[in-house]
Amino acid sequence: LELVEKFPDVQTYMMLGEAFMQIQEPERAISAFEKALERNKKDSSLASKIGKALVMTHDYQKAVDYYESACRSDPSQVGLQHDLAELYFRLKYFDHAERVLMQSLDRTKDSEDPLTMELDVKALLLLAKVAKGAKDTPRFLDMQMR
Repeated sequence: LELVEKFPDVQTYMMLGEAFMQIQEPERAISAFEKALERNKKDSSLASKIGKALVMTHDYQKAVDYYESACRSDPSQVGLQHDLAELYFRLKYFDHAERVLMQSLDRTKDSEDPLTMELDVKALLLLAKVAKGAKDTPRFLDMQMR
């Protein structure tokens, strides 16, 4: 805490948030991550950390709302979309998870960037899990063939 008082910048707030996560204090981590995000609004990794901390507090609706808002404000953040889809999957909102993943895949379909292609593979794997969870066997098999 002393470090943050002396150097109230993004990096120290991130370190403080990570420290709180390590000692299982997600509420305090959320506060630290939010202060870091105020100083760097474009950092999607901070938004992801806040979402994950909200999940740790079992405040799933707030986590969903947070991820949806973050995805709306920057639709290019595929990682946040995957986090949201994963949360929907865990909550058994299979249709919502599929919608988010399909939108993500549509946005990146023409990319030849290796990192983007890797994220697409992860999206397809999660989409297969979603189809399996929804007991949509034909869709599950289709996802396995992609």
